Amino acid sequence: AEGSDLVSYSGVDLDLDWPERLGAADIRATLRPAGQEVKVVATIDGFAGFIAGQIQNLTAEIGAGGGTMSLVGRANTAGDVAGALALNLPKTDGFLTAIGMSALDLPSKLGASAKMNTDLTMTSDRRLSLRNLAVDLGGNTLKGAADISLNGVPQINGQLNGGALDLTSATGEGGSAGGGYSDAVNSGWSKDRIDASGLAAFNGEIGLKATSIDLGSFKLGATRALITNENSRIVFELREVQAYQGTVSGQFVMNNRNGLSVGGKIFAQSIAMNPLLADAAGITRFSGAGDAEVSFLASGNSVQAIMNTMSGKGAIQLGSGTIQGLDLNTLMGNGKGAGGTTVFDSLGATFDMKDGNLRNDDLLFV
Repeated sequence: AEGSDLVSYSGVDLDLDWPERLGAADIRATLRPAGQEVKVVATIDGFAGFIAGQIQNLTAEIGAGGGTMSLVGRANTAGDVAGALALNLPKTDGFLTAIGMSALDLPSKLGASAKMNTDLTMTSDRRLSLRNLAVDLGGNTLKGAADISLNGVPQINGQLNGGALDLTSATGEGGSAGGGYSDAVNSGWSKDRIDASGLAAFNGEIGLKATSIDLGSFKLGATRALITNENSRIVFELREVQAYQGTVSGQFVMNNRNGLSVGGKIFAQSIAMNPLLADAAGITRFSGAGDAEVSFLASGNSVQAIMNTMSGKGAIQLGSGTIQGLDLNTLMGNGKGAGGTTVFDSLGATFDMKDGNLRNDDLLFV
């Protein structure tokens, strides 16, 4: 574009087959922007008009790093494009590095490989519209639509609908129940640096619906959330989450504007404690249903730092339930309470958190 930096490529092979001045042109090219071959095959109708700036029908395919990107539609040299776009990337990073972009190092099932089909419209002022979007991220599928402005930091406004989403590759737990808890007990909280620089990659709002979400230690049912990111501060607003026979709402915030901090307010209603505690901490003897709430704030560039700066408060209130393997009535009567079951009518408590420690002074157990 006029006024922008010059872009030059060396080692380019180009074949142009344009037998009639007003007819179509077939183009075959090989470029090497990052050392690897990037092959381009295209057919452009009315090539003379296309060169002069007219919108013309075209088909094009780019092959790089074992992946392909194809477009069937209409375009002009000013940058107006409309048509059906398809991506088939067995290795996303392989494709990106071949065309000269940086690798993203995405987890499996979250973009390490990807297939996408969408109806695309892009205007010369760099506004992108995606409709009938269908994406397979290597096991997780999403459908929806998005509007994206590519002037400066991308501004995204989208709505995505997913089926059963498996996010265990992002949480690093591989779906093993209680894995995060037991790993922390055995080895301490991770000191690995958390890279949150990706929060600066875009701004905008994305609505998300899913039939279920597997986080490894935790399993969520139908989920409806709004994700808002502005200047490296992302907010996950949990509008409604079905989990452990109850519902969860609230928000979770990650802020990387001046170092990484996390915080949030979570409200749970009618949660079944037995499956929740089994998934969270391997505790299987406790049962009952109740409500809970917690607000928290922490900062640091590792899980260890975040856990050691955790502050906040919360409360829990349960109705009737049981504790397996312990008979408090017998224990109080003769000092032998092993085995059996304790039935309770209610359990309630509030707590405070400071520097990663939780303290409770008002436990009421009936």
